[in-house]
Amino acid sequence: MSRRPSRAPWRRTLPGALAGAALVAGLATLQRALLGFPAGLISSPRGYLIPALVGGLAGGALAWAWHRLREAEDRYRTVADLATEMIFWRDEAEVVRYASPSCLALTGYTPEELTGTPGLLARLVHPEDADLYRDHRHGVDASGLVQGLEFRIVRKDGAVRWVRHLCRPVLDGAGAQVGVRGSHSDITAEKALQAQLLQVQRLETVGQVAGGVAHDLRNVLTGVIGPATLIQERSQDPEARAAADEILEAARRASGLARDLLDLARREPLRLEPTPLRALVRGSERLLHRVVGDRIMVVFEDDGAPLPVAGDARRLEQVLLNLVTNARDAMPEGGLITVSLRAVPGPVPSALLAVRDQGSGMDPATCGRIFEPFFSTKEAGKGTGLGLSVVDRIVREHHGRISVASAPGRGTTFEVLLPLLPAARAAAAAPAPVA
Repeated sequence: MSRRPSRAPWRRTLPGALAGAALVAGLATLQRALLGFPAGLISSPRGYLIPALVGGLAGGALAWAWHRLREAEDRYRTVADLATEMIFWRDEAEVVRYASPSCLALTGYTPEELTGTPGLLARLVHPEDADLYRDHRHGVDASGLVQGLEFRIVRKDGAVRWVRHLCRPVLDGAGAQVGVRGSHSDITAEKALQAQLLQVQRLETVGQVAGGVAHDLRNVLTGVIGPATLIQERSQDPEARAAADEILEAARRASGLARDLLDLARREPLRLEPTPLRALVRGSERLLHRVVGDRIMVVFEDDGAPLPVAGDARRLEQVLLNLVTNARDAMPEGGLITVSLRAVPGPVPSALLAVRDQGSGMDPATCGRIFEPFFSTKEAGKGTGLGLSVVDRIVREHHGRISVASAPGRGTTFEVLLPLLPAARAAAAAPAPVA
């Protein structure tokens, strides 16, 4: 949108100058008439010329000063109104004298509410940060920079936001502080990114340590599994064979932990090859039945489609095993686990692998953290918290996604979507034949 160009300075000040000249000349004439000055003096050109000249100059100066003042006020008000930060000024009595319009987006309060409610600005500070805010000294540091502070505020609707606070004292002519000018910038998103970065850095460190531990653990297990296998195969003593079985079972569990640690550390390369998902799942039936035990039944559901995906067969078996093991642990008294497979049409036709249990279920807060490394709902010593985080990583490395649906007392369903290979995508996207 175009704006009219501002008038030249002389065109802005000329009306004021003329008005001032006329006003002063008129006052001079009235004064001379009332005080009885000689008519000749009154009629003298200089009797009007000098007052008119002085009045014109004074009027022009006043008009120019007024224009510059209004121009500066408009400029700073525009800056404040368009600023994304909340700009405010408050006095020593905690009364906000000015708050920019952006305060509504940040705090939920209008400028009128902030300026009309003494102390409201301080009450926005989160209770846990109140002491930090109270002890903050407004001013500049040794380098002359404005002091800053980061803390949380509670919006009018109860939401918590992080803000970066900058301020400078307002001093009177004697140097005494009479208020504070300041701003609040919303840094909630920045704080979230910082937390994610710290989490990534922590996981990288853990992964490096885990990779080394996993390799050492595998070397130790090799020395355990060999003798235990020899005892199991050659010993005629039933007790010795039973003990060897327990050793081998513990070694297998430890081997699985080592594999999870290596996956966490990403030490082993992923090998994506055409893999029929149905054959992979069906080929794991016997293993899964042994894993869940006698008190749990595993039921498989599919329509017979091969569902070929680009996958690492060993990693996909690990996904299935971890999900079924997690379902087993959710049903200590026994129950039913359903493993289902089907094609899902869409923009990217996919294979759906779902594992559903009849366990105790999870609340939304737990569901939101279930894929975090080292997060576990199991008792101490009964889980590492790595299984589902490894599953999530493997699925993402296969360009798929995993989701969880659960509610307390209603069991849990994990769904894994993996892109079908091109030929299978065409078959999945084709309309069903009309009977």
